[in-house]
Amino acid sequence: MSAQYSGFLLVPVTGGMVTAAVTSAQILRRTGRPRWIPVIGLSCSAVALFLLGVLPSHMPIVIALSFLCGLGFGCVMPTIQVTIQTIGGRERLGVVTALNGLARSTGGAIGAALFGAVVFAMIPGVERSALLQSASEADVAAILRAFHRAFLLAALVAAAAAFIASRMPDTALWERQGKP
Repeated sequence: MSAQYSGFLLVPVTGGMVTAAVTSAQILRRTGRPRWIPVIGLSCSAVALFLLGVLPSHMPIVIALSFLCGLGFGCVMPTIQVTIQTIGGRERLGVVTALNGLARSTGGAIGAALFGAVVFAMIPGVERSALLQSASEADVAAILRAFHRAFLLAALVAAAAAFIASRMPDTALWERQGKP
């Protein structure tokens, strides 16, 4: 597919992330309790990634699961950012924000490298230089299998992250806003 179409396929992920970030921010603002927001988000992403790994690669399915995955990850990032900034306090605000950015960037780079390594390790017989001109049916099938397995690995990582997040202590960042 073209680069333009490939870029267009990122819209559902981004839309899901924006939707979840706004929704989770409202929930956090009202409750002041961040613990279960990332757990639910990571679980949602784990399910979407698992389904990407086991379901056939039909475009409507990929788009729907991409949106679901974006919803899951959109719950995690802003909630963690607000949580660490609140707990870190004003005197350590710069340090905790920078450490969170470093951890997010490092994790993203490692995740992308691991995903790519899994995909390319599983297609050793495919002539990569010829893929742009014409790919045989066997090459396409091998590539799809490799991506399905990489999505399964990503689902496992997201599920492990959800489990770890569920083990975090329940913290009240602030008292509930609103009427008594």
